[in-house]
Amino acid sequence: MKRKNIVLAGIVIFVALVLVIFIVINSRPKTYNSNTINGANVEHISNVDVEITTQIHKTEVPDGYIGIYTVDDFEYIRTNPSYNYILMNDLDFSDVTDWKSPNIKSMFDGNNYSIMNFMQNTSLFSVCYGTIQNLNMQNIEISGKSILCRELSAYYHDDENHLYPGTLKNCNIEGKINYAVTDAESDVVNVGGIISYAKGDPSNSEISPIIDDCIFNGTISVTYAFDNYFQNNSTHLLIGGIVGFIDEGTISNCITGGKITYNETNMENNWDNLLANIGGIAGSTGYGTIENTKNEINIVSNSESINAAGIVGLVGKQLKSTVISGCCNLGNITLQEKYSGSVIDSSIKAGGIIANYDYPYLPTIYNCYNSGSITANNVGGLSCCSANLKFCYNIGEIKGTNKAGALLCDKNENIEYCYSLNNGVDVTSDGGKYPYVKVLSEEEMKNQSSFEWLNFNDVWTFSDGEYKYPTLKNCQ
Repeated sequence: MKRKNIVLAGIVIFVALVLVIFIVINSRPKTYNSNTINGANVEHISNVDVEITTQIHKTEVPDGYIGIYTVDDFEYIRTNPSYNYILMNDLDFSDVTDWKSPNIKSMFDGNNYSIMNFMQNTSLFSVCYGTIQNLNMQNIEISGKSILCRELSAYYHDDENHLYPGTLKNCNIEGKINYAVTDAESDVVNVGGIISYAKGDPSNSEISPIIDDCIFNGTISVTYAFDNYFQNNSTHLLIGGIVGFIDEGTISNCITGGKITYNETNMENNWDNLLANIGGIAGSTGYGTIENTKNEINIVSNSESINAAGIVGLVGKQLKSTVISGCCNLGNITLQEKYSGSVIDSSIKAGGIIANYDYPYLPTIYNCYNSGSITANNVGGLSCCSANLKFCYNIGEIKGTNKAGALLCDKNENIEYCYSLNNGVDVTSDGGKYPYVKVLSEEEMKNQSSFEWLNFNDVWTFSDGEYKYPTLKNCQ
């Protein structure tokens, strides 16, 4: 009897040990060392945790929608733009030439599928009076002004008797834009990685475009030759990683990466006829909001008259202050004079968040930072123009041949609770003392206790990665 009890106890102990080992093994983080995961190249990753996400596709066409299964099915959209459409599989455009971009006046749901190998001289859609969402575009190269849509606009839904803002949501675009300005255009040219121009309804200020949760990763190259374009008129070029120009709208939760290059020819005595505005997110905005958005696009230009910044090149004339919050710039900006000595220094401006603005209202920048290196005639670590500045910092290298400020280019009474790295550049180009600005050493910038004005409960955090400075929880 005693021997039977010993055997039974041994079995119980063995089973318990097996269960413990099973639980420990399955509770450990999973590691993957294969070359691809869900199609992404992870060859450089070894023995690290990889979060695997599965794209969710609707397998049946929902009520009220028409399924798009082939490239030829886009003809339904051309002839019936007011219907709702949903993509039901990946589409390869390799064999498509001379694409005729349709308008869409309702909903286009990409259903988390991809459009691949789109090599055209125009965008996928012309004007979107409605919503585009859940769409991926990969290996794209165009000679037009945007990849996904030329214009995003408010639309009127007949069935519901209601006006809706144009909306772009959850779109991931990877590709190249190579655009040459020609003499066949107007005096305003908008070029955007995803959309060239987004606008609301002029009769209703509440109907403003919405761009949310979108990614652009790629290159935008724009060239301008003065000898073949509007020689007797002023020209405005608006170039952005997400959108060239957005009029009174909202951009949120977006990410950009890659490079924007802008070059000019034949401009020796004509620079004052041109103004280029470049932003890693938007070339220019009217009144609006940009929040929780990250730029890693590098900007390079040889223009004689340019505004360039990590987030917005130019904040246009507004009814009230444009607000930029929770945004960060990691991209480098290099603006070079092509015809040195032939221009007024103030014509070249660069900033980590904003380069310039039109009156009457100062833009508001709060909970933002810049870590990109910026070189130009006039440079502000966060803004080259005056701005309402709170809870921000700059660690990026600042090089201004005319004016340079670690935070702003000029003196400003509206700088509060901000920080800058002590790298030999004053807070503003005009010097001055600011009681609520701290200039910190490299060691202090890497210590959370140095940033007593920042909200580390809800807004800010310190990264565990290579970047040893404060980061935004919604901008990583």
